[in-house]
Amino acid sequence: MRKNDDQHSAAGAAAPVEPKPHVRTCGVGIVTGTRSADLAEHARALSNQTLEPVLQYVFATASKQHALLRRHWLAGLAPTVTLIAENPDCIGCAIGADLIRFAADNDTSQLAAILPPGTDATHMAQTVDRQPHAHTRYVRALVDAHTVMADLASNDDLDNTEMVSWYGDQRWVAHAVIGLITTADQVLISGDYPAPETIAVIKHLNPAARLHFAPPQFDESPATFRNGPTTRRDPYAALKQPCEPAAGVRTSIIHEELPIHPQRLLDEITAVAGHVIRIDGDVWLASQSELAFRLHASAGIASLDPRGPWEITSDDSTQRAPVTRLVVTTTETAAGNDPHVAVVLRMRASLLTRDEFGAGRALWDTFDDPFTAI
Repeated sequence: MRKNDDQHSAAGAAAPVEPKPHVRTCGVGIVTGTRSADLAEHARALSNQTLEPVLQYVFATASKQHALLRRHWLAGLAPTVTLIAENPDCIGCAIGADLIRFAADNDTSQLAAILPPGTDATHMAQTVDRQPHAHTRYVRALVDAHTVMADLASNDDLDNTEMVSWYGDQRWVAHAVIGLITTADQVLISGDYPAPETIAVIKHLNPAARLHFAPPQFDESPATFRNGPTTRRDPYAALKQPCEPAAGVRTSIIHEELPIHPQRLLDEITAVAGHVIRIDGDVWLASQSELAFRLHASAGIASLDPRGPWEITSDDSTQRAPVTRLVVTTTETAAGNDPHVAVVLRMRASLLTRDEFGAGRALWDTFDDPFTAI
């Protein structure tokens, strides 16, 4: 099981940028995706269709140890290119801080940011939303109808793709693409009209997102905008029920106020990781019960990452107590007679029994823990 460094650290977190006096509040549109060609085309379309500044960010790597982040301001006949950072600790944080400075320097009320392919928009949106004079208007994810299903099944390293990767990045293709889709308000699908299974998978990954198909129609109605700060990574957080099954795609939510046995978790996630579209969510690990962990599994690989003490890491500000909450999505192509039920039952088997839970830390601390190095 991988430990994934999500590029965000205390060193990489951007401090609030002091706005100039009387600066207007700026609404920021964020566009991310899987292919640089789609992102470049989208940037050109936005630049031609709107009066707001369109900023395209390019992350160029000579090696994993040396990378440059540049901003291309698409204005006039030639873009204005500015070096933003060298070897940034957090790409999203660096872009977010640059956007705030740009908005203040140019006194603009709206702008659009086109991220390098594969960049998770979460940290950037959070950086923007922490500012008193800025907010995230929307997050768009661009995916290709011809390749998205293969991407969601791929455990290739990002080094083998055009998606960005940084030193210490252990994401794989499926992990990155799922992250783009699940954090978006709008998903734009380019290419031919996708197959029903493709649409169903995307809707199950993010039932809160609006889907658009090529040629893209840039709907600027208020319904396309997010409400409030960008704090969620789980689009199922506000839903009482998962999506209805469609085209063989099924989703279930495991929500229990029970910890997970560490060795059983490793055994079960190893067994099911190759038979799911994704498993993602918060884990209450019995042997390290004071910490919240994020579990992700896709394309046969799993990662478990510490997120800090429970009381300060919850995506939902009303949920402070430790909890195990996992979203499981599968398709009929998975192995087994009833693959979805089998996967859910195996993940539930990793939870503590009521007797184990009642014994408390005296027992929990004796469990073999393969994750102690995390």
